[in-house]
Parts: sequence; C-alpha cells; structure tokens
Amino acid sequence: MDVGGGGKGKTVLVIRKGPVVRTPKSWNTPDNITTTHAALDETRRAGARVMNYDPIGVGNTVTSTLNHANTDGLKVHPINVGNPPSDAEWPDGRKAKEMFANLKAELWWTVRCAFQRSHELLLFLEGQEGGCDHPLEDIIVLPDSKELTGQLPVPKWLKNEKGRIGIESKLSLARRGIPSPDFAEALVLTYAPEPIEDFVMPSVAPVFGGRGAGLLS
Repeated sequence: MDVGGGGKGKTVLVIRKGPVVRTPKSWNTPDNITTTHAALDETRRAGARVMNYDPIGVGNTVTSTLNHANTDGLKVHPINVGNPPSDAEWPDGRKAKEMFANLKAELWWTVRCAFQRSHELLLFLEGQEGGCDHPLEDIIVLPDSKELTGQLPVPKWLKNEKGRIGIESKLSLARRGIPSPDFAEALVLTYAPEPIEDFVMPSVAPVFGGRGAGLLS
C-alpha cells in the first residue's frame, strides 16, 4: 500500500498473488485511519497473507492505526524504500547492495526484470528469437488499469557516483511536471522481500535499456 494524504496524492492498494496483479484500489481522502481499515478489509477479502506499506511521512498515521488494529493472520511490514538494499543475490552473483543505491531502486529493478521475463516468455511461446521458458511464478500479469500501466514506465533510472543504480526521485518527477506514481509504487512494494538473509533472485538475462532511460524501456 502506497500512502497518500488526500489532495493530489492517493492512497493505493495493490494486491498480487504470485505473478497476477489485481485491479488496484485507491482512496483520495486525508482520513488515513478510515483508509487503513478499508485497505485491511480489502487485503483480508483477497486472502492475502502479507501487507507491505510505506511508513514515511503521512504513513505514520497508518503505522499508528495498524498498531491498534486487529491484524491477526496477516503479516504487516513497514517498507522504508530509502533504506539500504536487501541481502538478495542476483543471478550474476552480485549482491543487491553492490548494485543498487537503496531499496527503492532494488524493488523497481525487480519489477523491471519481471516484465523482461514476461516478454521473453511470450517470445518463447511464439517461437521467436530471444525467447526463454521462464517459470510462470517469475513473470508478471497486469490488470486493465490505465493508472498503473501509465505510471510504470515513467521514472527514469541512472547510476550514482559509486556506479549503483538509482531511481528518479519524486522531486525530479515533479520538476518534469509528473505527479507521484502512487499506483506503480504500490505495486513495487509488493515485491519487497520478507526479512530473511539469503534471498536469491529468479534468473534473468542482462537487462536492456540504457542509463537515463525509462525504467521499463
């Protein structure tokens, strides 16, 4: 769940079961207490076992609400994407901490790779060059959501002075006249690994695109 505070920013809940992403739910209200309970109800109704949310800024209200709410049977994780990357190991043997500037970049890149695997699987099924028979659990299937599909390609990626991948900030997006990609960020949060040490990423060929390109280009 990506938390908004009313106004232009929406609170968006994206529920994913394996590769299948459900149609997002969104609320445009400053009342984050009511919104949090509504999101909990939606999460339970979908049979989800884990709920990740952004605790920063207005997300503090969500944290307080969740601390007092009945979350039995549901693992609730605050995900601060400004934190360092996880301890995940990527197919080329590198650790996420060697590759990414922060957790935000790691999660966006994880989604990017899921789209790449989906494309490669489609090529494989059509008998085209560049195809690869990826397991279904390693791909991604999006719902018919203009907001979600419209926001995913927008943020750009670049490398910092240490050669680590970073994702365009909300401030940079605002300078380009682009609002916060709250639907996309809610999806990205569903890919946050649970707090375990040796998480290994699914195999994927080297990603395409170039520095400064749109994330999904």
